[in-house]
Amino acid sequence: MKKSKGEQLITSNNCLQDGEYQSQHDNHATEVFSSNSTYQAKHWVLLRGLGRDQRHWGTFYPQFKQHFAKDKHSVVDTLGNGEWSRYKSPLVITQYTDHCRKQLLQTQPEQRHGIRFDNQALEAQPENSIHQKPLFYLVALSLGGMIALDWSKRFPNEIGGVILINSSAANLTSWYQRINVMTLAKLMIKICGGKIFSWKKHHIEHAILLATSNNQLCPKQVDLWEGFRQQYHTSLENLCRQLLAASRFYVPKGLTTSPLILTSKNDRLVSSVASKQLHQHLGGKLAVHSSAGHDLPLDDAAWVISQIEGYFN
Repeated sequence: MKKSKGEQLITSNNCLQDGEYQSQHDNHATEVFSSNSTYQAKHWVLLRGLGRDQRHWGTFYPQFKQHFAKDKHSVVDTLGNGEWSRYKSPLVITQYTDHCRKQLLQTQPEQRHGIRFDNQALEAQPENSIHQKPLFYLVALSLGGMIALDWSKRFPNEIGGVILINSSAANLTSWYQRINVMTLAKLMIKICGGKIFSWKKHHIEHAILLATSNNQLCPKQVDLWEGFRQQYHTSLENLCRQLLAASRFYVPKGLTTSPLILTSKNDRLVSSVASKQLHQHLGGKLAVHSSAGHDLPLDDAAWVISQIEGYFN
C-alpha cells in the first residue's frame, strides 16, 4: 500500500552533509516583528532524550525554524549531555527540569551555557512569577518528554503547549514496554566495548543509529555523530544515571496539560504502547507514524512539523 505523503520517510532532505550542522546553526540574527501584527510569537524549546544533545536534532532544527519563522526558538542541553557532559546527570527528573528552566531564564548571555537562542531572547523572570502569557512551547523527545511533563505540572503558567515524542511514564506503562531490553543490552555492549577498546569507538554511533532510526539511507549520519562524540559525549556513568531517572518518572497528579503526542509504530527502543497510554491518561491528540523509529524527528522531520502545525493552528 502506498504511504501517505506525511508518512513517507525523508531521506535526502534529512541526510546531513559534512559541516552542515555548523553552517546552519551559527546564524543568530535577531528578527524584527512588526508592532502592527496580530500574531503572537511563540517561544519553542526543544529538549532531547537519553544521552543526546542539541547537535543531534540535525536538520530537523533548521527545518523547524524555517517553518515557524515568526517564532522564537531555543535548544537546551540537559545535565550530563552536550556542553554539560562533564557534570553528573541527576537521578530525578525534577532536577533536569530545574536546570533547563534556569538556563532559559538566565539574565546575561554569558551565563547561558549549553543553550542556543535563535531570534529574540527572553527577559529574565523571577522564580515565582505569574505570567500573563505562556513563556514556552516544549518539543520534547523521550526523556525530554518527562522533563516537559514535570515542567508543565510545577510551572503551568510558563507552558503554552507540549509535544511529546516517543516518551513514557513508569506509573502508566510496564518497564519492558518503556525500554526494549535486548536493544538496550546491545547498545551497552557497544558502548562498553568502545570504552575498553579505542578501535571500537566508531561502532558506538552506528549502534545508536540502528537502535533509534529506521532510515538507514544516510551513510554520513554516523560520521557526523562520531565527530560530535569526539568533541564531547555522554559518559557511561551519566547514561546509567539518566536511565535510572527515567525509570523512576511518574506522570504527576493533577497535570492539566493536553499535549500533542507523537509516536512511532515501529520504534525498536520504546514501545508505542507507552505513548498510547500517555494519551489515555492525559488526553490531547495522538498521532502514530507507521514506519519511523524512536528518533522520529530524524526519520521524518516533515511529518513531525506538519503534526505540530496542525495541532496549534
